[in-house]
Amino acid sequence: MNRTVETVIKGKNETIGPHQIIRSLPDRQRLMIGHFILLDQLLRVRFDTSDLEHNLAAMGDTSHPHRGIATLTYLYEGAIHHKDSLGNSETIEAGGVQWMNSGNGIIHDEAPSYAPNQGSITINGVQLWINLPTKVKAERPEYLALHKKAVPEATLSNGKGKLRVVVGQYEDVRSKVPTYAEMFLWDVRIQPGETVHVAIPPNLEAGIVIMEGQLKIDNAVLSQNEMAVLTENADTVELTNISDSESWYLIFGGETYNEPVALGGPFVMNTKDELYIAKKDYSEGRYGVIK
Repeated sequence: MNRTVETVIKGKNETIGPHQIIRSLPDRQRLMIGHFILLDQLLRVRFDTSDLEHNLAAMGDTSHPHRGIATLTYLYEGAIHHKDSLGNSETIEAGGVQWMNSGNGIIHDEAPSYAPNQGSITINGVQLWINLPTKVKAERPEYLALHKKAVPEATLSNGKGKLRVVVGQYEDVRSKVPTYAEMFLWDVRIQPGETVHVAIPPNLEAGIVIMEGQLKIDNAVLSQNEMAVLTENADTVELTNISDSESWYLIFGGETYNEPVALGGPFVMNTKDELYIAKKDYSEGRYGVIK
């Protein structure tokens, strides 16, 4: 028996700084899937670097705080530089991951990275927020960057597809990204016209975002920028690429988040009182500064 589609959510177009995004989570139909509480697709955009420099300069300081979540950026094209109030400074390129546990408060900034003589840059990727368990929200922040070769890969259905393990585990292939509950984020590619079976542990919440191409799940057909929330009554999902070229999907989810959720801009806590404290600590400079 295979998992089927419970709900289809159409991503919403939004703008964040110089980036056009598609936001799949949170949505009025679904606040979270597993511990994942935000999923933004950074749409493929080619920037003229001189225009980008001008726009970033006009925006001023783009650094901002987080608390109570882990942020994860997974890059498909281009390069992004991260810096934070812990003193971390790192650049990841296509295929790389950067993960930041904001814990009890951190300030960070991310911006496209390019060489001084580079005329243009293409940026494409996703950013997700992972809602942390209460005890981890009180811990010291952490940061981890993984470059392309450090993200492990599995083969699906005798080479009909491949799966990169960005977070969690697939069969015996495990990511280096820390987790605080059972969860997974997989980058799945399927050859045109092929069908693959992907094993998902039963009783875990799961969603699939269509990044490129069209996908058939059971009798449902999904197109680019749509997200399917899957039923939880089986341990396998059958995926058929009905596109003329290689298709590309993100499969993610995990254990249900069973604690209270309080959202407040860049902070995700358990209560409104905790949100007030998070904002107060930031305004009083307790998250440090980026040097």
